[in-house]
Order: sequence, then structure tokens, then C-alpha cells
Amino acid sequence: MMYRKLVVVIPDLTENHRVRIREAAERHGFDCRFFGEPSESLPYLKDAEVVVGSDPVLSQNAPNLRWLCSPFAGTDRFITDDAFACPGAELTNSSGAYGVTISEHVIMLLTEILRRQPEYQAHIEKREWIRWLPVRSIHGSRITLLGTGDIGQETLRRLRGFRPRQIIGVNRKGCNPGGLFDRIVRREQLEEVLPETDLLIISLPGTQDTCRMISERQLKLLPDDAVIINVGRGTVIDQPALEKELRAGRLYAGLDVFEEEPIPQDSTLWDCPRLVITPHVAGNTSLPYTVDRIVELLLEDFENYCSGRPLIRRVDRRTGHPAGTETEKNASVSVRSVTDADKDFWFSLDRHLDKEEFDRKVRDRMGYVLMKGDQPIAILRYMLFWDSIPFCTMLYVQENEQRNGFGHMLMKHWEKEMKAKGYGLVMTSTQKDEEAQFFYRAIGYTDCGALDLPFPGYEQPTELIMGKAL
Repeated sequence: MMYRKLVVVIPDLTENHRVRIREAAERHGFDCRFFGEPSESLPYLKDAEVVVGSDPVLSQNAPNLRWLCSPFAGTDRFITDDAFACPGAELTNSSGAYGVTISEHVIMLLTEILRRQPEYQAHIEKREWIRWLPVRSIHGSRITLLGTGDIGQETLRRLRGFRPRQIIGVNRKGCNPGGLFDRIVRREQLEEVLPETDLLIISLPGTQDTCRMISERQLKLLPDDAVIINVGRGTVIDQPALEKELRAGRLYAGLDVFEEEPIPQDSTLWDCPRLVITPHVAGNTSLPYTVDRIVELLLEDFENYCSGRPLIRRVDRRTGHPAGTETEKNASVSVRSVTDADKDFWFSLDRHLDKEEFDRKVRDRMGYVLMKGDQPIAILRYMLFWDSIPFCTMLYVQENEQRNGFGHMLMKHWEKEMKAKGYGLVMTSTQKDEEAQFFYRAIGYTDCGALDLPFPGYEQPTELIMGKAL
């Protein structure tokens, strides 16, 4: 019997991790081999179909590779022309495994700087009993998170406990994940929020469009004594420009990542004032929880791969940005105008179509449809203009929340995002139109209406509710 080949190069795996991966591999007809170092795996890479590892030497020596899963969140080492021997291989990362450990590292760096721990430590080493250095607090601070993915969101959740004045998120798409942030701006609007930023926390990947995003110009816009924390990639900051500001006594910084790693022995960064250095350890896999999550994410996508479903954490090998599944793609679809033909399309759908045919028709017409397993949740989330009024569309059909799902989701998860961005709303609900209008008006939306939207698997058509923002 011919077995497909799976090569795993993750040195921090426990025996339990290996057993779980091996069992999943054997269930799908894979021969699984584990290695501690990339060099040990070289004789087995020629026939490898799936490789799990963080070194490009793996993908460079696997001509039959179909999928490379990196156990790291960052994949910049794979975003080069010569990183893959097989041009068609897919690349995924382990985004979602590092939020806990890196966010706690962010809090450590922030509190060390704000509570003046480096200065106190210097006095202690001289055996000096100094007690009255002025300190600052996260409480009441204005915080900007440059990067709103897993790391940014986990950091935000921890920062909330300190009761900052505001938390602004900056990302490419201008979307507010989970409605967590007080305000969201796109990257091109970054300079607008820097003057009102006391704490700037960076968790961006190393890509062409993030290289030196924080340069001399952006640093000058920050207020005096602002703190910069970087746990993303060192290339995001113009390092010489930052060092100049630190030596001038204007800013503080906590850096876990650098333009060159390790930092050269003769680098002036080693003795730079107002700087806390950690040697790229924020996302180390020495925390058992992180490795547990890496394995869970790997097994989740391994099941997708073996079942022919899209991989969840796909990375675009050209840009280094998430390529995503259907779900992720849909969230970033470009704004476009809704035509009368689009409106007619919804009414023309046959409610008796099976799920696959329904999906196909919607995808062909609108370009996307969101599905999770066999249950439709958040079926279509896209940006539209309906009669020149901006809308965010969320078709929410979930059987176990037909009674109160509409109000619950709207009030708890989407109110801040919608109102902050000035969007109206389009949602499905199994409730009566009058009840839906009550919910909208309770949070300041008017001009509600309802349409019957057929959906496969439901005996009665689902109501399509529309609300225009005040």
C-alpha cells in the first residue's frame, strides 16, 4: 500500500502531540515522520506532500509539496522567489496560537516602562535605595494597536482591564473585528491618530507594504513621552530614526524584534536610553499552551486538506498577507453599487434549491458566500451601497437563536462597529418586522423594512431587514 508523506519539524512537541498528529495522519493514509531539525528531514522531503516547519530549506527541498504549514504566525521567510521547489504549493501559518503569550509580553514591556523598572533596576544594581521616580499608568491612556489580528485582539482584551481612555485599531481593511475596538482606521489614516496616541503597540507581519511603516515622519507625530511596543517584525520601524528619538529623550520603546537579529555586538542599541530590549522571545514556544494551539490549528487544517476543503490560515505567497478561506475573503470584498438586478436576484432565488446549488448561484452573482460546515451562519457579510447609503450586510440564520439571536448579536457584537463607521444594517431575522424595527430604533437606526429572502433548509422564507443609519 502506498502511503502519502507527512513531514513534521517542530522540536517542542510532546509525546501526546505526536500521537495526535500520527493518528490523524494514519486515519487519512499518511505516513508521518517527526524530526527535531530540518537537516534531519532532508532525505524524506523528496516525496513529502505535506510539511510542517518554519525553515524554507524544507519547502526548497520538497518538489512534490502540496502544502507547507508554518508553526509560526509570521511567514516572511517564505515570501521569496526561491522559497518553494514546487510553485503550486500552498502556504499556511499558525495565526491564532500566539495571541496569549505575545499579548502578555506586551503588558510586561508596557508596565516595565511605565513603572520605570529599568531605572529602578539600575539603582538596585548600585545598591541605591531610590523610591520616588515618577510613574505613569495604562489607566486613562490613549492606545493605538497597529495590527488587529489575533495578537492585537488578545492584547486589547488584557488592556481593557486597565481602563484606558480609548483603544484605536489600525488595519488594511478598516473593519472592526468583533466590535472590540473603540475606533478603527485604515493604515492610510494612521498619521491622523498618532498625535493622540500615548501607547503605540505594533504586531504587523514583515511584508513589503509594512516595511518602515513607522519612519521618521510618523515618529515625529507621536506626542512627547509616547511609548512604542513592537512585537511584530523589526522591519516595520525605521530603527535608526527611532533610536534618534530615544536618545533625544522624547520617546520610550520596548522592542522584541529588530531589523537585524541577533543585534550585532557593536550595535548602539545595546546601551540606548529609554529602550527595553527582549531577544525576540514574545512568541517563543516555551509556553505549553502555545504548542497545544499550534497542534490544534494544524489538525483542524489537516482535516480540511484531507477532505478537500479550503485551508483556513492560507497565506498569499506573493504578499505575505492572509489569503484566507472563503470566509476571510468575503470580509474584504470591495465596496460596490447594488443594482436593481441585484435586488431582483434575491427574489428570484428558488427556496427549494439544495444548499450547493444555492451557494453556487449566490457566489456566481455576488462573488462570495460564507459557510461554516453545513450550517449557515453569517452567510453573507459584505460592504455595499444601497441607493448610495452604506450598508454592512450580515445574513444571520442560526436555528438555535431564532428567538433572540437578532437582538443579541446586534447589541453585543456589532453596535459599536456599525455606528462608528456610519453603516446602516442588513440582517436576516426570523422575527416579525415590527420587532426588528424596535431593535433598530432602540440603538438609533430608522427606515427599517423587510423582504422575504428564501434560504434552503428552512420551510419559511427568512426576513431581510434593512436599516438606515441616522
